[in-house]
Amino acid sequence: SGATLIALHIDGDDSASRAAIAFVANVPATDVVEQRPGTTDHAWMEAVAEVRDLLEPFRGVPPEHDGVDSAAHALPAPGVPAPKAHAAQAAIMSAAQRETAIIFDGLAAHAGAALVSTADARAREWMLPATSSTDPAIREAQALLDIEPATHFGTNGGDATSLRAVLSLLDVVDPA
Repeated sequence: SGATLIALHIDGDDSASRAAIAFVANVPATDVVEQRPGTTDHAWMEAVAEVRDLLEPFRGVPPEHDGVDSAAHALPAPGVPAPKAHAAQAAIMSAAQRETAIIFDGLAAHAGAALVSTADARAREWMLPATSSTDPAIREAQALLDIEPATHFGTNGGDATSLRAVLSLLDVVDPA
């Protein structure tokens, strides 16, 4: 037989995953980039600009416009290279196609889930965010998914701590 539950976490905080979430959720770059304590305004603006620049080719042109290639409005898109988000998208889509539950944590996994939600609404039945988050991009993805997370630890999702905690609560793995 196969797995009954897949746990997914992909390390890293990348602008491409934030851009993928902003694109799918149709929100501005400022809504997916957090200004953490100690971050200068300049550093935050640079991070927002990086996400904004990734979104530039896809903003402001309706998909039905006659002179526009419709493939430019779909992710994965050549202008938004988000390999971590696309890897998560593939894992989540594969699990959903096999009707295997997948619980996920982290920015790239949430970006992948957001991408899946645009391609297959039924996939939502098989995916579950591990926890609520303080990360604005993850919050946007969870709002888009409209799926209640397994817990409400309110972490930033960066190191899979929440995922390990949820799996411990489920008693499916040794948390060591």
